[in-house]
Amino acid sequence: MRKIIEMVSTLLADKFNGFLILETWLSPKVYQSPFTIHISQKRAIDTARKLDVELNKIPIPSWGKTSVIQKQQNPATPANAQPLLQKEYIEKNGITFVGLEIAPVYVNEATGKPYPLFLRELRASYSKALRKSFFEFIRLQTSFIASHFQMLGTTIIDDKAREIDRELAAYTKMFDFLMLVTPINADAAWKDFEKANYAKNPVFHYRPMPVDPELIKRKIYNLPIEEITDPTIAFLFRDKRKEIDRMLNMMQEREKHDFLLSSLQLFGPVSEQLLDVAKALLVAVDVGSEVAPESKRLTAAEFALLAQKELKWLRAQDSSISTNVRIAEDIEGILVSKGVLNINSGFGVSKKEHSLFYSTKLARMW
Repeated sequence: MRKIIEMVSTLLADKFNGFLILETWLSPKVYQSPFTIHISQKRAIDTARKLDVELNKIPIPSWGKTSVIQKQQNPATPANAQPLLQKEYIEKNGITFVGLEIAPVYVNEATGKPYPLFLRELRASYSKALRKSFFEFIRLQTSFIASHFQMLGTTIIDDKAREIDRELAAYTKMFDFLMLVTPINADAAWKDFEKANYAKNPVFHYRPMPVDPELIKRKIYNLPIEEITDPTIAFLFRDKRKEIDRMLNMMQEREKHDFLLSSLQLFGPVSEQLLDVAKALLVAVDVGSEVAPESKRLTAAEFALLAQKELKWLRAQDSSISTNVRIAEDIEGILVSKGVLNINSGFGVSKKEHSLFYSTKLARMW
């Protein structure tokens, strides 16, 4: 091992005018600081300080300051182990050497097993701290060019990650979420609500469920995301899995009180900025004016032609934009779902107001 490290470090230290070796080991001392940074060189001080700052950002229960720097005469080494490299060799070849001792704070002392969720979060934070510290060393003490610390992370996506990505995408395509949570009788329900003097909750009707949400949940949680080594990719996949899970919850909770709560989990509450925009629209649009006569209103077909023309103009600038427009009876008003602009066959809008629909609906399709 020492011979391999010497060959690589010497070659790259000559090529980039500097080389950093970080040796890490598990401490047998459970109650010491979670991270102890060992240095014996002046040139290692800046790197150690950066590493100390980043490691102290990691929240660890019952610990305030999570990292300390310990200076010593010789390069640190794990207990009962031979030094990885001799001090003379390190100094002669311009190598910066840092030792990092990690206490097993993520292990349950009673069982000897790690806390799985805490260990996952710790790995991700630890990986980010290392990359930021390495980037600081590269930027200040080498000739290697790196514009961002993320460039030092994993650059190859393995087959397992690609397979999980394909499966998550396939499960998402098994259902049309917006269509399934949108009532098909909104106008009729409103009229009934109005007749009841707004005192009785309307009854909504929905499209039949084409999938069993519980079966899809079982499959997405069987995906071995925990085996992906890249913490960023693993985070994205877990986040996508959580999004699919919450969509399925909303589909199951149609017409139930929990539907609103699940919606808040998925999309979050209405932001103050969006609320201000809505209030501004109420001022800008004269909602109290009389409905325009038929001669001054666009039919669904006319509106669809205008929308498609606008979408083709956008597609000329960005080929990924969909130009699909659909007129149907099984939707209310207009709805954008999976890149398709759906328009109710009975939909109509005044020629004066149709530009407002472009600014809102087409922006969502973009």
